[in-house]
Amino acid sequence: MLSSDDGIRWFKFLHLKVTKSILEIPPGNGWAAPVWVTRLDVVFPTFYFETMARFLRAEPGTPSSWDALFEARHTGDIDRIQFALAGMNADVNHDLSLALLRTDSELQLVNESEGSPAQ
Repeated sequence: MLSSDDGIRWFKFLHLKVTKSILEIPPGNGWAAPVWVTRLDVVFPTFYFETMARFLRAEPGTPSSWDALFEARHTGDIDRIQFALAGMNADVNHDLSLALLRTDSELQLVNESEGSPAQ
């Protein structure tokens, strides 16, 4: 477990809350493609886990979108919410698009004419 002074902890906390809420609190009419959403909910976090593993092993290939969080993770004068939002920003702006592509590819649920999950 990460210490309370580690900014990555606060991103992970918010990310887990958001991920759980996707399946626990669906839209009023439900998800149009629940199998796709469930798979995305699994695929999406793997990009963060892969990035974190590379960062901790000091391997090349860590997306630069994560630099701000990783470089400042132990800075004491930054609010927890700022760490959480910096991580969410990197995750959504970099990792989400890759997760969407991977999920579509794995499940072959893309409606080519509309560019969205098939129903």
